[in-house]
Amino acid sequence: MTVIVEEINKLIENKRAFYLYREPLGKEIVLGLPYAPLVININDITDYNGFIVSPFYLENSENHLNDKITDSISLNDTEYIDRNKIKKDLPVFLLPYHRELRFFLNEESVISETSEKIQSYISSLCSDKSYPEISSLQFDDSDFHIADKSEYLDQCSKTIDNIRNGNIQKMILSRQIRNTLNTLDDGADIFFSLEKKYPRAFTFLIHIPGCMSWVGASPELLADYKEKTFTTVSLAGTKRPEENWSEKEYEEQKMVTDYITDIFNKNKCNNISKDLLQTVKAGAIEHLQTIVKAETETTILSKIIRELSPTAALCGTPKDKAYELIKEIEKHSRLYYGGFLGRINLNNGSSDDNVNSLKLFVNLRSALLKENESYIYVGGGITKDSVPEKEWEETCIKSQTLLSVFK
Repeated sequence: MTVIVEEINKLIENKRAFYLYREPLGKEIVLGLPYAPLVININDITDYNGFIVSPFYLENSENHLNDKITDSISLNDTEYIDRNKIKKDLPVFLLPYHRELRFFLNEESVISETSEKIQSYISSLCSDKSYPEISSLQFDDSDFHIADKSEYLDQCSKTIDNIRNGNIQKMILSRQIRNTLNTLDDGADIFFSLEKKYPRAFTFLIHIPGCMSWVGASPELLADYKEKTFTTVSLAGTKRPEENWSEKEYEEQKMVTDYITDIFNKNKCNNISKDLLQTVKAGAIEHLQTIVKAETETTILSKIIRELSPTAALCGTPKDKAYELIKEIEKHSRLYYGGFLGRINLNNGSSDDNVNSLKLFVNLRSALLKENESYIYVGGGITKDSVPEKEWEETCIKSQTLLSVFK
């Protein structure tokens, strides 16, 4: 495995984009090496094949960056990358399929033949003088704010007041944790530690030079679409294994489930079904989960995904009002935390066996990696029955997903 870590670090050093992931309970690890990452319009998702990364919130507005894009944009076009020009809007990135290296870990190492192939290809890619340059998506100081416990408790109390006043039903309150010991150079080591420790999670490391580097272990599926069947999960409520579920967690989870079924009904999906509510483990904590399925056509996939994301478990209900309250109360930017990422194979020209399919996961239990520091993102669902002190404790527990493998 040391060889693979070294090769991934070589990609970072030479400013080459890549995506690295392992699916829940999967044995295969995929290292994707796109040649030219793009900025796309999420409404055109069915036109593309590749690995997609979408930010937390995409407003439905002709003035929003996403809706201004009429065709795929190269990442050397500063019109769609420069934060001074796009303001707070963030682009949807697509890493088109070009070359994927798939391998299995065998007793914590990669078989030698596979290692040699990976080394050979990455060496060739890094020496390629024609590799396109990528403009930098700069973050500024306003994107980052570390709320201490006192400030977080105050934010939580304000959120509860808004809920009790009838403004919203639920809001997810998040915070950032700054870490100066783990940086971009540690990304590969963190990924393999997460992959080993959380086999039921979607573990990932995404790197677009100058734009983003995210690592995480997400427990939440956003969308699994194949053969006209759309599967998603309602995941909410958090507790330690030794604790019992309270009415607060059941209510929180039901809001998410109702939100999903309402979207399916509004879009006239067929054969909507819900599995029984179950408790699922995610690292050292547990969540309530309901699997929800429906039959739908590929033509409305973009619309459903845009309505589902950010999920009620990452934003709140009603979503638009919860989002406005998040902007008012939180002092940091969520950037790509709470958005989604994963594979899309919806263009008939795809060489992938899974044509007309996609599999997307919510970007949570994750961290933004920078050259000299990293930022872990954690959050929790606030309802009228929330207790601020317990909500703080919940974020501390969730942060251990990453902190347990950080230095």
